[in-house]
Amino acid sequence: MVFFSILILTSFGNSLGTTYIQSQSPNDLIELAVIQKNRIDVTAHPQFKKLYLDRDFFAEYDEDIDLTQLHPSIALIPFICSVVPIVWASGKTLFIDTLDAEFAQSLEKVRHALKKLYPSLKWSGQLIARQLVKNENPAVHKDDFALLFSGGVDGTCTSLRRYPAKQLLITVWGSDVPPFHQRKWHGAYTICKNFATQFGHDHTYLHSNFCYLFKAELCYVTPEIPAWWRFTTLGLSYCGLAAPIAFSRGYTKMLFSSTYSDRYKYPFGSHPMLEGNLEFGGVAVEHTCFDLNRQEKIKFITNFAQQHDKKPFLRVCWNRDLDGGNCNDCMFKCFQAMNALLIEGADPCEYGFTLSEQEVIQKTKEQFLSIEKPLTLSIGETCRWQDMQERIREILASNDHAYTDTLRDYLSWVLTVDMNTYNKHKDVPFTELAV
Repeated sequence: MVFFSILILTSFGNSLGTTYIQSQSPNDLIELAVIQKNRIDVTAHPQFKKLYLDRDFFAEYDEDIDLTQLHPSIALIPFICSVVPIVWASGKTLFIDTLDAEFAQSLEKVRHALKKLYPSLKWSGQLIARQLVKNENPAVHKDDFALLFSGGVDGTCTSLRRYPAKQLLITVWGSDVPPFHQRKWHGAYTICKNFATQFGHDHTYLHSNFCYLFKAELCYVTPEIPAWWRFTTLGLSYCGLAAPIAFSRGYTKMLFSSTYSDRYKYPFGSHPMLEGNLEFGGVAVEHTCFDLNRQEKIKFITNFAQQHDKKPFLRVCWNRDLDGGNCNDCMFKCFQAMNALLIEGADPCEYGFTLSEQEVIQKTKEQFLSIEKPLTLSIGETCRWQDMQERIREILASNDHAYTDTLRDYLSWVLTVDMNTYNKHKDVPFTELAV
């Protein structure tokens, strides 16, 4: 017989209480979950943890979020979303005491989507809930929406596209800024908070180690998945982390911004079929801006800035700047964004960067032409640069922008670069999706 117990100190729903959820069976996913006022800690069952996880999970929220007021079926969503793809990939059947009914149903859609994206795996594992719970959403913000927001191009485009609609911007500490780096987080938080103030929105945050849970061996499960979290779990984990915030504050819509467009033909861990299928407690997740590639998002942002005379700080860098902003040195994020801004006739220095047009041109050329440190691009980065080349052709053909002679010559040179030669993923057997 399988046992699972919930022990609540004081009484359930008391904001001073702590809820302990403890397993008594080796077939349970969770050995121990501790739910305090604004923090949840989860230890996976030892056998599961030994195979797949490097550490226990935690998520901590702003002081106004009281997890003890939520049913555990909502409070556990942050952990479930981070690990359920592993359960499916393992082929095992594991149990959990309780799941939100809408969430459980939506997870089946997500599992089938992963099968389509990565067909080399069977995704036959199951997570079975002993109890399904219908959670009633207070729906006090049914006309507004919550948006995952890091200050980058994707989230900024989504926010500005919905302007002036009222928004709750949710910033996550634990991915692009590591969960242990206070200085970087302070800078990143300030940038996102300033954006919310600039455009009249509410802002909150959460803190988690969700990006640092997984054993490196998960990257070798199948050649189709070169990086586990990025290619299977990215969108799910962000939206799962934000679930207690959206539900407890009474939002019925949560937006997650697309990384790529509907013309991108390769699988990735953020997709309308993945987090775009999530529902829980009366909250539906929408995968937004899927109709725009990254260059088109930059075009929208710069056009919006000109029309409204409001230029947002674009925080694109991934863990390189010590103050949580942009390092102005990485090809992966900063130089791609600065080049995209130059293509649209914008000055990068007005959007959170520090390099002049001439410096961007010189340093980008150096990286593409370097022999000592040959440049490599991911499949996604390769496609982004190809999208930028397409936009350059369009602009040069129409004379849309009054480029300097130097910039026009440089952009003409960019058109001569064969981006596929830099693609480090060209031998990965991705399943091409219909576009």
